[in-house]
Amino acid sequence: MPMPLYVTSMIWDSDINPEGVSEKFKHTLGDVDLFATFGQFMYQDSNPDNWYPSSDTFLLAWQVGATAKLAKDVSLKVAPVLYSYTGQGQNNGLNKPFSGQGLNGLNPNTTGFNQNGINDLLVLETPMELNFKVGRRNARLFGDFAYNFSGNSRARTAVGATAPEGDLPYAVTGQNKAYQVGLAYGNLGLVYGQTSKKNTWETRVYWQHVEQYAVDVNLLDSDFFEGRANLEGIYTALAYSITDSIIGTVRYGYARQINKSLGTGGNNSDLPVLNPINNYNLFQLDLTWRF
Repeated sequence: MPMPLYVTSMIWDSDINPEGVSEKFKHTLGDVDLFATFGQFMYQDSNPDNWYPSSDTFLLAWQVGATAKLAKDVSLKVAPVLYSYTGQGQNNGLNKPFSGQGLNGLNPNTTGFNQNGINDLLVLETPMELNFKVGRRNARLFGDFAYNFSGNSRARTAVGATAPEGDLPYAVTGQNKAYQVGLAYGNLGLVYGQTSKKNTWETRVYWQHVEQYAVDVNLLDSDFFEGRANLEGIYTALAYSITDSIIGTVRYGYARQINKSLGTGGNNSDLPVLNPINNYNLFQLDLTWRF
């Protein structure tokens, strides 16, 4: 299904369309629209032939939010969402502790250096946006904040996963926060191809900071910044609609390692074995035809 939750690219890759069930509720009180969205998403189906999902992994999402009209052409939207997991699957490392570490710059996805484990994740995410006008054009100040209540346990478990027996190194705790803050101006959504109208444009910029044990690295946007944790940096984009259906977009992203004593957790096919990523630069030119 299309993503039913209100989220940002800090947590969810826009390419992901979850499979499962969702429930949506909405109620209006004056100038405030209240809403709630709950999701039970299939995370890993270990045995598709078994109709009873006793060993399957599910991601559960619980979101409540509100959109308030503050003044003419000014609105505020806030929607906290809590993520939890049931089961840890049997494949792809989900049932092994996440370490986020590499070995001599490499990122082998083994028991000792696992990049996919979903242990110790209880994440509260709070996306928000303030919409207003500057002149005749639309503007949006947006942000997102996430906190993993089990982040310190995830850090301690990661140390145990990579340590030789009887030799437990120091766990780097406190790496359980992620945040994003940015500004968009113009034909909002054009950067992501959500809308297009000839001779319209959008510019967008945000700063993002994702600590090692803050979020589920399997869901992160793989374009910016490589679907990795323990990275912070800036993203900029400019899109122009050449016709009603053709959009040209220029994007640039730069990221750097947050804590140099840790790896950059995550595993993406673009740079499948490099860990840690010390500095990351990506320049991208897109031509999109909407039909």
